[in-house]
Amino acid sequence: MCGILGYWEAKRGASALLPRLRDGLDLIRHRGPDDQGIWTEDPHPVGLAMVRLSIQDLSSAGHQPMLGGNQRFVIVYNGEIFNFKELRPALESQGVPFHSHTDTEVLLNLWHREGAACLNRLNGMFAFALYDRTEKTLHLVRDRFGIKPLYVATGSGRRVFCSEIKGLLPWARCGDFPGWELNEDRLGEYMLFRHVAGRETLIRCVERVLPGEHWTIREDGTTTRELWYDLNARALELEPDPDAPYDECAAKEEIGGLLQDAIRLRMISDAPVGISLSGGVDSSLVTCLLRQHRPEPINTYSIVFDPEDACGRNDIDESPFSRWIAEKCSTRHHPIRLKEEEFCALYLKAAWLNDEPINFPNSLAVHLFSRIARPECTVLLGGEGADEVFGGYSFFADRNKLAPMKHAVLTPEFADPLVRASSYQLPWHDHVLALPLRSPVKKEIVLCMHTYLQSVENRLDKMSMGASLEFRVPFLDYRVVEAGLKLPAEGLVSPGGVTKAVIKRLAEDHMPREQIYRKKLGLSTPLNEWMANPARLGHHLDLLRPHPFLRMEGIRALLRAHRAEPDTRIHSKTGRLWLLLNLEVWHRMFIEQMRPMDDG
Repeated sequence: MCGILGYWEAKRGASALLPRLRDGLDLIRHRGPDDQGIWTEDPHPVGLAMVRLSIQDLSSAGHQPMLGGNQRFVIVYNGEIFNFKELRPALESQGVPFHSHTDTEVLLNLWHREGAACLNRLNGMFAFALYDRTEKTLHLVRDRFGIKPLYVATGSGRRVFCSEIKGLLPWARCGDFPGWELNEDRLGEYMLFRHVAGRETLIRCVERVLPGEHWTIREDGTTTRELWYDLNARALELEPDPDAPYDECAAKEEIGGLLQDAIRLRMISDAPVGISLSGGVDSSLVTCLLRQHRPEPINTYSIVFDPEDACGRNDIDESPFSRWIAEKCSTRHHPIRLKEEEFCALYLKAAWLNDEPINFPNSLAVHLFSRIARPECTVLLGGEGADEVFGGYSFFADRNKLAPMKHAVLTPEFADPLVRASSYQLPWHDHVLALPLRSPVKKEIVLCMHTYLQSVENRLDKMSMGASLEFRVPFLDYRVVEAGLKLPAEGLVSPGGVTKAVIKRLAEDHMPREQIYRKKLGLSTPLNEWMANPARLGHHLDLLRPHPFLRMEGIRALLRAHRAEPDTRIHSKTGRLWLLLNLEVWHRMFIEQMRPMDDG
């Protein structure tokens, strides 16, 4: 696991850009505290750089940038190819020499022999840049479901890419990107969902390499983008015949076996591994399945709330459930108390790490348990992805009804008094909703994977890597995802409205029904109550100030109402202020100041 950074430059020589590479690496150093490296080649102006978190082959043999294919290819790579040990013997049998025990070298040798066709053989989470010194082409590639991030900034004859937006700042500070400004075209979408989906970001000149996408940048600067894995096409291919009977036992057996193998692969590591155990069905199931083939105890970590921290709420603490699983599986369990003062102290740090405006209040909790787990573990496994892939949220309950505004936290009616959004159009959502999938719940799952899941993955990567810790998600093994895409509607949502039906049936073999079919809590925080405290989190509201894209009269009215009236849970005043506060803090850090803020 690493952070990667690099450039393709039409005009300047490599030596002029070395200071920017070094400065960019400093800004993402948390992603790889164990090693770093830079490679450049003249006269063609390409540079690759990395910071390394050592997980496979902890020796210096895993140093990057790594050259291979008789020195033809050079790569910087972030992620894990979980089946690399299964791919390596065939290469060795062909006489391919290896100088390390890394998955990076396996990938280099596969690319040398097969080119981009090798991507379909990879089971993993990754983003990498590979330069072909013969063809003078730079390849940027991202994994199937976008688990690992990759951003590209473009302007004035240059492209700069990085695992994190902050790594692009050395170029932005020099004025190299005329479009380094708020992308107001996507402001409306941000106000509705707290995140922006698809290729665009909230910075006009910064794009995401899409999940499953492969960019080729040629010597003359021309760029092609193609999907090496097309989720939409795959969902259509795998959609079952609506008249075929559903065999629940067979589906349960298949998914259980694939999930078990996904966990096995994600335990491959030369560094210590633990589990993020929330107490929900998904992380509990991961813990139980892992225990079946790992007899020795493993470390588990959970966020817990004492009554005073929960501000009288009894609907956010899952510690009884995580404790039950920990005892059943004989783990070394570490309950981590999340306190109001700690949440407040972590806020600005988390906002800097997240790269995009914070969506989820629980992002801070993810960073907290990652920091606490890090001295004992370099890798954590968790249950993320199950709800999005198998239909676990409440809005999936009516499997015959499509909800295009799912996960919306506001409607335009509530957003428009606060911002001057140029549009509330949702082109990425509309593109997915046009898919000719027969099942509404299946279409909604694919939409969820393109939109909400991307924000979940961003939180998970940025908050864990901010603590120099890798997070692995067995439910997003592509074989598990495709098994879910093959399910008919009743395998996802039962005729009685039980969400994530097949996963809950699988969980019945490992935990009590009352633990499985209870109300879903998730990793919640008492945000309404904490934001109302002007001595702690509430004092950050003083950061809100006028901008051309804001309607300050509406924001001032909202602040007055927030201080004078009790809040609600639906379209809450706190939720709207949280959204505005995160936009303000992000805008200061990434657009105006181009550096982190302190709490002074």
